[in-house]
Amino acid sequence: MKIAFRNLGKNIRRSAFLAGAIFLCTLILLITFFSFNGAQTQMLKSYTTIQAGHVLMLWDDLASTDKTSPQRFINVSKTLTYHTDEEERNEKALSTARIWIDEHQQDIEHEFPIIRRNATLKTDEKQDLSFIIYGLAHGQDKFLLDNASITMAEGELPQAGTHELAICKSKADSMGVSVGDTVDVVTKTDGNETTTTSLSISGIYSDGAFFDNFYGFVDGDMAHDLYAVPADHFDSDLIFLTNQDKAQETADDLDAKLTQAGAELRAESYLEANYYYNNAPKLVRITFAVFSGFILLLIALGMQSSIKLSLHQRLGELGAMRAIGFSKTKIYAMIFAETFFLTIFAFIPAVILALLFAAVFSTNGIYVGVAASTLFGGQYFFPFVRAGQVFVVLGMMILFALLATIQPGLGVINQIIVDMMHQNAKTARQRRNARRVVNASFDADARARPIDVHLMASNDP
Repeated sequence: MKIAFRNLGKNIRRSAFLAGAIFLCTLILLITFFSFNGAQTQMLKSYTTIQAGHVLMLWDDLASTDKTSPQRFINVSKTLTYHTDEEERNEKALSTARIWIDEHQQDIEHEFPIIRRNATLKTDEKQDLSFIIYGLAHGQDKFLLDNASITMAEGELPQAGTHELAICKSKADSMGVSVGDTVDVVTKTDGNETTTTSLSISGIYSDGAFFDNFYGFVDGDMAHDLYAVPADHFDSDLIFLTNQDKAQETADDLDAKLTQAGAELRAESYLEANYYYNNAPKLVRITFAVFSGFILLLIALGMQSSIKLSLHQRLGELGAMRAIGFSKTKIYAMIFAETFFLTIFAFIPAVILALLFAAVFSTNGIYVGVAASTLFGGQYFFPFVRAGQVFVVLGMMILFALLATIQPGLGVINQIIVDMMHQNAKTARQRRNARRVVNASFDADARARPIDVHLMASNDP
């Protein structure tokens, strides 16, 4: 260990090169882990907080739709909710749901029965048909802001009891409106009547993925008025549990109760409500893994070549160590210790820089653009740190250091001592061929001059 530590200082240039490679490798791994944390969270965040909750209660027509599309809950062509001509069945379904919720109140952190329906956004000059009114339940505005599911670019979300509307920045720009302007919202009520209501723009939220930009947020009571929805009815009910891990179990229990009662409502966990959002993080993970693996491979080859060159230059020194009694194991341990020390020295500044990266971009976000927003769940994602990942990367780098020394290390310690001291390294094949020649010569000599066995066993020098 002492010799290994001394060797690092003997050739500063070589040590700096290896440390730089390890530093770069560690930094890439840490940034990749922290970035993936943010990307995965961002993809699931808008899906769970705005669309599905942990457990989602929805009506039969919506429950039977395709679960693979990211637009499953964005019904720009058709409203999928309760049947207005089956009020008795609707009431039975809602009654069953209320009883279950009351019985499981201790497991529920938030519950947001929402109105989410198609509408048309109009000004004097323009109109937007791809528009969805989202009626916020009581307290849901604060919940969305606190979870950073919505980030306000200007103004604020509508307050309770107001005729206000919040839209995304891209719609505000395309419609030519700003905070304080008045727009018309055209809706079709439960009675199949078309109504036009003037609403004031209270806020403009930052663009997310395209499927989040359809929403125009209004107060829940205003949404009920726009569509003439009875006060105790909803289009979907988003349930957030105190323990998210029990989402599937809870959804199955609720769905069984609703089905048993013959209700028109169904229940799904966020894990099954939309396969796209649950599979997209896996695609991002694979992308990150392939990218990181490619970079690691390049750095590993560079490290291995540098270690091999360094050992070749020191072959005479290593041969002298072997000659005075150092075993192959000790020589290899010294070679590994050098790389291990460099790994630790390079790891510390890499961790500091990666933490600074996470601290800066966790506030400002990493911009991925409009095209990538579908995959990442928004035009920005926000990296964050999981402490366990730092130790995982440390373990990976130590293993990495061990693997990088195996081929060059074994190649050196298996050299013949005389060859090492003469700086005459041979490949494994050359060493095998040399042994074969020596053995053949010995066998030929033995056949020509039979050796006295008694003489060989003698103690006489």
